[in-house]
Amino acid sequence: MKPSHSLHRLFPVATGWVSLMLLPALHAATFDATLDSDYANGGNWSTLAVPTGTEAVAIGSGGATRSAVYTTATGFTTSGQFLLGSGSGSNGTLQLDSGAGTLLYNYGSFPCSIIGHNGGTGTLILNSGTFQTGGQGDLLV
Repeated sequence: MKPSHSLHRLFPVATGWVSLMLLPALHAATFDATLDSDYANGGNWSTLAVPTGTEAVAIGSGGATRSAVYTTATGFTTSGQFLLGSGSGSNGTLQLDSGAGTLLYNYGSFPCSIIGHNGGTGTLILNSGTFQTGGQGDLLV
């Protein structure tokens, strides 16, 4: 008898059935700078909300050049991966200015914050505030 689970796929093998669990991919929030350069303005994000929870964050991806400025005293935390300048021809800048609180990217055992990824160029400017990575991940530049 085959077990039935909504997150599992069953594959026949010589001795019976093997179940592989399929985990949902992290939802990506891309900074589009639609309204302005304010990181804390939800309208600037592809998700129409400031990233929190499990969103992977990308500023400057897909060949685009994007600059975000973070000046909000309230901190934001996400457990998704943070990419600043991801992909060939991409350029991403994140600037923490006066009044900025803490941005915490807390991603498991993989690199959680990557500046300049897959041929992209990234710039992190810390004039104030704290950019913090957590979990077991690293900051790769």
